[in-house]
Amino acid sequence: MSTGPASLGAERRLPDKAAFDRVFEAPDLRLWHHPFSLFARHNATGPARLGLVVGKRHARRAVDRNRLRRIVREHFRVALIARCDIIVLARPGAANVDAFDLHAAARWLFAQTSQRIA
Repeated sequence: MSTGPASLGAERRLPDKAAFDRVFEAPDLRLWHHPFSLFARHNATGPARLGLVVGKRHARRAVDRNRLRRIVREHFRVALIARCDIIVLARPGAANVDAFDLHAAARWLFAQTSQRIA
């Protein structure tokens, strides 16, 4: 695992199923922009944390699932979001979307999240 200045360390990831369940049970924000859905919940302590759900149903090949995760993590790192837990889900057809549209969707989701959560 990468430990460089641009890496997403353990403190910036949702750690377990219980953390995912808390966000899914009562999200403060729900956004959708093809091919992603985003759920966010205010976190009173610590930095913003990210959880990703990219299933084989929506991206059959591992290379496609990893590409989706990499793009979302890249935009999460540069977004100025504080104190919230975020889950991003890949939706049907996500593997067939070109890189330009994936970057645009991720950028839009995190821009909206930073505006609405703050």
